[in-house]
Amino acid sequence: MTREPSELQPTPASLRERDEREAQAEVLAFGALPSDRRYRLGRARFPLLADELAASSGERPWVLDAGVGQAKLQRLYAHRHPERPLRWVGVDLLAYRLALRLEVEGLARAQGALEALPFGDASFEAVVCSWVLQHLRDPEQVLRELTRVLRPGGRLLLAVPQRPQPLKLLAELLHPILTRLERLRGKPFGYSPQIQFYDRPRVRRLIRAAGLIEPRWQGIGFVTGGPLKFLENYAWYYNLNLRLGRALPGFTQSLLCVATKPKGS
Repeated sequence: MTREPSELQPTPASLRERDEREAQAEVLAFGALPSDRRYRLGRARFPLLADELAASSGERPWVLDAGVGQAKLQRLYAHRHPERPLRWVGVDLLAYRLALRLEVEGLARAQGALEALPFGDASFEAVVCSWVLQHLRDPEQVLRELTRVLRPGGRLLLAVPQRPQPLKLLAELLHPILTRLERLRGKPFGYSPQIQFYDRPRVRRLIRAAGLIEPRWQGIGFVTGGPLKFLENYAWYYNLNLRLGRALPGFTQSLLCVATKPKGS
């Protein structure tokens, strides 16, 4: 399913404002990311991605973060795996996004479109694309490019929001109206539009079309949100969601897959 994007776009000022607001949070999700909950399931993909990357082969392997944004993954990784340094390269289409979180060390930055990455073939041991694909018009081409720059035997870590459940679909439909109301109240920030929707069969087709080996799956956010938000302060609830997400990945709010590039390719 594809839809036209909203004209509401984030701006450098609005992103800085959000960053400053988050920095005032009294809680650090997973010990590293400013939040209002200790195990915020909306950000649970970051520790999962970090743990997968810590298992990358080679001495200080090269990792591409396709759509680096505010470098949340790099910040979480540095907190979680300081003994296993990586060589990070972050790419983003928009220059002002590359200017965010410049204090993050060890992160080289490059401007470019994911449909035509400015890197040679087989440049990286691992490639991460986290909650980016839903904003792009040509996911097939993006997956081909991510696979091209991945070394044989390397892994692609892909995270996407899953196809909306009824309440989430309602929120998607109401989002443009709510964002306009926020602007009228003097809050100009609008999230980048979601123009693609994903479920596990669609992700599997993309992975196979790119020539990657069938991925491992992890669902994130099986039961969360609304009046249950307070439970995201407890480790048992986070672990329960992960177990449910492994058992029933097609029924979660977010999906993480880990696919491998064949060694002979």
